[in-house]
Amino acid sequence: IPSWKSKEALILAVHSFFLVARTVLSVVVARLDGIIVRDLVRADARGFLRGLGLWFALAVPSTYTNVMIKHLQSTLALRIRTRLTRYIHDLYLSKYPDLRYYRLVIEGVDQYITADVEAWAEGVSGLYGNLMKPTLDLVLFTSQLSRSLGLRGTMLLFGTYYATVRILKAVTPAFGRLAAAEAKLEGDYRAGMGRLGREGEEIAFYDGGARERDILTEAYMALIRHVNFVYKIRIAYEWTEDYVIKYLWSAAGYGLIAVPLLLTRRRRPIEVDANSSSLNSNLSRSGNEAIASRTETYISNRRLLLSLADAGGRLMYAYKDVLELAGVTDRLYTLVSSLYAVKPASLPPSLGGMESDIIGMEHVDIGVPTGHGALDTESHIPTDENNDQYPNNESQSHPILVHDLSFYLREGSGEHLMITGSNGVGKTAIARVLAGLWDPANEEGKVLRPQSLMVVPQRVYMPVGTLLDQIIYPDSYAEFLEKGMSVERGEGEGVGGNGSIRDILESVFLGYLPEREGGWRTRKEWRDVLSGGEKQRMAMARVFYHRPRFAILDECTSAVSSDVEGRMYQHAKSLGITLITISLR
Repeated sequence: IPSWKSKEALILAVHSFFLVARTVLSVVVARLDGIIVRDLVRADARGFLRGLGLWFALAVPSTYTNVMIKHLQSTLALRIRTRLTRYIHDLYLSKYPDLRYYRLVIEGVDQYITADVEAWAEGVSGLYGNLMKPTLDLVLFTSQLSRSLGLRGTMLLFGTYYATVRILKAVTPAFGRLAAAEAKLEGDYRAGMGRLGREGEEIAFYDGGARERDILTEAYMALIRHVNFVYKIRIAYEWTEDYVIKYLWSAAGYGLIAVPLLLTRRRRPIEVDANSSSLNSNLSRSGNEAIASRTETYISNRRLLLSLADAGGRLMYAYKDVLELAGVTDRLYTLVSSLYAVKPASLPPSLGGMESDIIGMEHVDIGVPTGHGALDTESHIPTDENNDQYPNNESQSHPILVHDLSFYLREGSGEHLMITGSNGVGKTAIARVLAGLWDPANEEGKVLRPQSLMVVPQRVYMPVGTLLDQIIYPDSYAEFLEKGMSVERGEGEGVGGNGSIRDILESVFLGYLPEREGGWRTRKEWRDVLSGGEKQRMAMARVFYHRPRFAILDECTSAVSSDVEGRMYQHAKSLGITLITISLR
């Protein structure tokens, strides 16, 4: 939350200043408008030209004020979005033991973090100006008009306000709920398009374009049906809103303008001598002055009433914006509350004083966890069932895949472990428990999880970045430089005898990639550029770069030939990496 010393507070203060200045300038313009017309009716050329000059002079600060209001509102929205995005990123992309990005169970999270955050920031920044300025306009314009309207006219003015609020409130639909539903449907359609882009090759192999088209069309039509429904129910509201603001307020305005002219003005009788030409001249001059004065009053009041009607209209529109913002706020609250509801992984307990050079389990039951940050989609309330039964705050695991598993591996002992079995028996589940993604299903189960552990999954993740980034991930380029490792042979001494990045690629038989793809700094969509076997060998290159004490290889060489697979395993052992291999063979 920004403090009063923050840049956001300064922007808000400057924004408020320009909003007040815009209202004050509107009052001055209304008065100047009346003076110009008065001089025109009087046929006072000098006064008319003077007023016109003031008009052009006043246009400079007026236009600058309008531009600054829009600029500051956009800047404030950007600052709010940046703060909220960073806050959600810190929650969502959390490190071990939280891992909320892995444990969160909520559909369309990308829609929440991108479109909903942007809509909320735009809505909040716009709502401040759309509420403050019209409210200030109502106060100042009403006080200005009350001077010439008198008590009766002022009462009629407030009666118009009350009638407007009552009428529009009666026909206002639930904009908040409708906006939230539209955002969800938009997210579903967006997620479908994203899935098609990610899984394009697999869909092409199945020739599933027609089926995917039907799925996307169904999601899109659900969105369109909802939008059309919203458009239909808004007809009555917008018709009533336009009628009240444009016509009812205009009619009330004419009545208010007539008050000082027809009711509150007292005409003083003038006694004249019909035979006196001088008195006739004075009478004519007095009549012209009266007409000019009434015209000035009419023009000024009319200008103020038009501004007042505009302020009232913007307040009515702001009420609708508040309801829509409430819907977006509800969605963001759903996201943030769900992120906080995600339970972190339990830290591994000590196993009899053993050091971090051992990996293992003791009497561990492994099951599929359910309820990680689960969300009640109807009420948008995070659920946390069965916490009384499971003191470690983990929801019930069902079914149990592996019962009472115990094993230990010590670094440097020369021992390695291979886990084999058919599909669905829990081989990968063991890797998830060792990596800390899952907790043991039983309270008494203990896991020794060393700090230097790397898991290589079967499906290789290729991050956005250069060819070098694919090897050093998750290290950044700056962290790579800190390790003192070189890219090419002879550029520097490799850390710990690990050699260069070129040597690592050679060890996984990918030494040809830099030349084929255009160098180490080439940026491409690597998941589409590299073949399945090349991606799996790239994953092994990451292991050789990071050189963890322990590595869990979860069927990560299924697309690699057996001779290359054997050589890579031998190289891993020569680097002192203790391997836990999961395989069907």
